[in-house]
Amino acid sequence: MDNTNQITFSKMLEVFKKYAVWIVLVAVLVGCAVAVGAQFLIKDNYTCRMDCLVDLYGRSSSEISTMPRHVSSAITRLKTTDTIKAVVEHAGIEVDGKPAVSLMKSATSISANATDSGFSVIVTTTRPEVSFAMIQSFKDLLPEFIENYRLIEFDIIESPESAPVNPSNGNRALKYGLVGAVAAGLITYIVFLIYTLLDVTIRSEHDLKKYVNLPVLGMIPYYTGEVESGEKIMNKTKSGQSGNKD
Repeated sequence: MDNTNQITFSKMLEVFKKYAVWIVLVAVLVGCAVAVGAQFLIKDNYTCRMDCLVDLYGRSSSEISTMPRHVSSAITRLKTTDTIKAVVEHAGIEVDGKPAVSLMKSATSISANATDSGFSVIVTTTRPEVSFAMIQSFKDLLPEFIENYRLIEFDIIESPESAPVNPSNGNRALKYGLVGAVAAGLITYIVFLIYTLLDVTIRSEHDLKKYVNLPVLGMIPYYTGEVESGEKIMNKTKSGQSGNKD
């Protein structure tokens, strides 16, 4: 026997062509199901962003070299629970009558920019007005934080003027539906490929030649009808010959 279970590109292509209808069908069904589920189960997210930057004009090279340390210190201070609590209370964001400190802390991201000369405050929630209120509160309290924490002076170079209208997580149904369809199609194809590689059933002369390195001398057909005896066949033959003589 030769090694017919080896995976080759031609065999992979053959499997895909053979089961293409099933692969596409499963992919479409799963993709539609995932899209519907994402539309109803996953909520829209709305993001607001504020960018702050240090004015480097007129600063010495030694001051510029220490800028990453100042930015890191500012980020550490602004991430503290006390800072988030002050921002939440100023914005008036509450859950069950209490400031939503833990909720807003998990929804807020503060990170340095690419040049380490500033930072960005990003708030993502399921309610656009809440995200906007948090950023506005950060904007209002930033001078106070700089003074209290003795931070280097930062300038706000960009902040939203109104609450976001479009969700930041995009078209959920399309995005998750495509991912679900691709994953389902790939898994279905792999299942069929494994099934084909493990299946050694001989169904034709072609299959026999693949598995046995011997010439095929002949084939005995599989007959499902009524088997006639030799005597009956001889009688039919004689009857036919008599009819021809007449």
